[in-house]
Amino acid sequence: MVSSKVYVSCGNLFWVNIRKMVTPSVPVNKKSLKLMQQAFFDSGPQKLGLEVVVAVSNQTQKSDGFMKAARSSLLQRISPEEVDHALILHIAQRIRDGATEEELRSWRNVCLSISLRCEKLDNGLQWRQLNLRNAYVATYESCSRSTVQLVFEVINLKRDLNLDNSALAQLWAKNTVATDSELQEKVDTAWVNTAVNVYVKLLGKDACYSIVHELELRYGKSCLFNFMQTLEVLANKTSDTDEMLWLLECIKDVLYTKQFSNKDLSSRKLAGGRGGGARGLLDEWLAKRGMALFLLKHVGEKGLAFDKVQNLDKFRSHSHFRSMCGGLPGSSADLSWQGAIKKRAREMESISAFLARQVAIFSADLDPQLKQALKSCTAPKDIMSKEPFEGMLREIDELIEQLCKKPAAEVAEPPAPVATTATAPLGSSLDTLLGQEHVAGEHGETFEKFFQEATETVDKFVKLIVDHSSVGDFKSVLEHSALASAAVGPESRSLLIYDTKNDQLEGNDTVLVLDGNRYIAPGIMSAFTKVSSGDNMDEKCRQEICIYYQEQTVRARKCSSRGIVDTHETMHVVTCGSLNMPSKERAVYTTGTTMSSTLGPVQVEKYEAAATWKVEESVKSKLLGPAGKVLSGGGLPDAPEKPTLEHNMTVMTFHGMPVPFYEELMHSYQAGVVYHALDVDGACAKAAIKRKTSCVSVVHTEEHRRRLHDHLVHWVWQQFLETGGDLFQVGLP
Repeated sequence: MVSSKVYVSCGNLFWVNIRKMVTPSVPVNKKSLKLMQQAFFDSGPQKLGLEVVVAVSNQTQKSDGFMKAARSSLLQRISPEEVDHALILHIAQRIRDGATEEELRSWRNVCLSISLRCEKLDNGLQWRQLNLRNAYVATYESCSRSTVQLVFEVINLKRDLNLDNSALAQLWAKNTVATDSELQEKVDTAWVNTAVNVYVKLLGKDACYSIVHELELRYGKSCLFNFMQTLEVLANKTSDTDEMLWLLECIKDVLYTKQFSNKDLSSRKLAGGRGGGARGLLDEWLAKRGMALFLLKHVGEKGLAFDKVQNLDKFRSHSHFRSMCGGLPGSSADLSWQGAIKKRAREMESISAFLARQVAIFSADLDPQLKQALKSCTAPKDIMSKEPFEGMLREIDELIEQLCKKPAAEVAEPPAPVATTATAPLGSSLDTLLGQEHVAGEHGETFEKFFQEATETVDKFVKLIVDHSSVGDFKSVLEHSALASAAVGPESRSLLIYDTKNDQLEGNDTVLVLDGNRYIAPGIMSAFTKVSSGDNMDEKCRQEICIYYQEQTVRARKCSSRGIVDTHETMHVVTCGSLNMPSKERAVYTTGTTMSSTLGPVQVEKYEAAATWKVEESVKSKLLGPAGKVLSGGGLPDAPEKPTLEHNMTVMTFHGMPVPFYEELMHSYQAGVVYHALDVDGACAKAAIKRKTSCVSVVHTEEHRRRLHDHLVHWVWQQFLETGGDLFQVGLP
């Protein structure tokens, strides 16, 4: 007792002052006493299975002090009083009922042989008694069977004893102690019948039980499946396993996305009204599944290619949709796949988003219209004949008709946004962009909406990857990127820009290497090898394009000029096969066509220009990391001085190319996907966003990736404000 401050022994219940409570002003719940009697004492005298805990002070812990307090019934009980109160009240009732002397002596022995736990405690009695009570509650709540567990217990007994439902219910009632606890189901014949039905249709199927178990692990006893009425409604709704899995995934989805809570999903809300009343959630979810299947069949019958129908079918999976389009609180989706789609197929992804978000389960936007339609019909074809679904179906038919036509010559594509429920963190970044006073003002919600759209625009078309020292690691990252399966064909190419190795060029892929006016041919070809043989690619796979710059813009970048100003460099175009491109006008530089061996005049941005990304010198070093330092034997003795910018800022790169230059490359070389080997300032990514072309950009460090992403989001925001621009948003205040 002296060292551990705890002593457990056999004791006499009446050593305890059972009339004195630590919290005398708190009323005693008589139903709780009744439950305690049912659980422990109705079956007859037996040793009390719970400890009675008393507080012992420094003075009382001495043997003479303890015994004196015990004989006077002065020990202070701090454990829940319901235990000893229920025992004493039960004994009193047995005396009134005329119990035999033998039974009363047995009850006397129970009182004289309690498990008495003495704890040294001079103060803090109220907190200790509260913690002891909480421990009791947690213990018995965790020991109580959930409804799902009880179903399995009943099924196991039924198998082991080979009994019918009625006999099993009678045996259960005979051998178990019945209580009125809300944590315990009353097992009778009707309950056993329901349990068997629930097991056969729902819990006995491994795939279905896996989802039920996942939700029970997450929500515990507050899970909606802890009510037999809910399980019964679900089991009776369908006997088809695929439909049952769909309903369970719907329940999981609305809980995880916080559209509903477990309390909201009552059996009444799931089943709906009786006697032709309003349809329940289960009816709505099954209707949405039927509509999605109907649309998949419909677009196939309208001539959509089988592989495209298969791609759309993936979006009926909750997990696939959430991973591709988001919607889970606190998480973000990889939206880069939306930018990886060929331009003529991007309308198709609008259909996929419609299937997933509007018609399937992932949005409640059209639930009122669906409920109205379900009042008069349930067949998917009939529902799709109601507005607004009929109008949407006509829109889909028109899109499919366009997609099934032979592709026309490439034209400038208008924005085709893809609907998504993905969320992005808005708070601090939006505050930084506009200031807290604007975010909290009357246009706050509008600003948040457009800021989220700006973030999604970046995520759709740009994937930023931190540089890996290992070629194998880098290849693995690219292979697991959403862009690895990007569709390219005769009208579009994979474009790799900058100075790097590529060990797996497809026949239609193109590599553009800018040599910075340094003579690197023909040695550059040693950087390209054929996977099949390991030999270097042939020199005839390379063509040279002369990039020439506008002299005035180059001079404007220099603090001082000495001698000749270099106004050109060579871009080496490397392909696995021959470079076959259609002849067409340049998009940005209007002199010549795509068949010309020159490209320009390129107007580089001044360092002071708003378009250049500027940071503090210390921040730049952190962003670029060790790999961003160019070590070439030290600085030049007559090195040109660096430009002086406001607020001691510096540009991220002194050799950055302008955004229009990358736009021209994507246009001239029919880029479907662009891999930029080192996008220091995000110019290539900006061009990809403007042209709605998917882009993978390599950056130096994780901090570089994060800062560049924020920079791109802010840049898109500025584009939203630019009247007449490609990304102009008329609704932005």
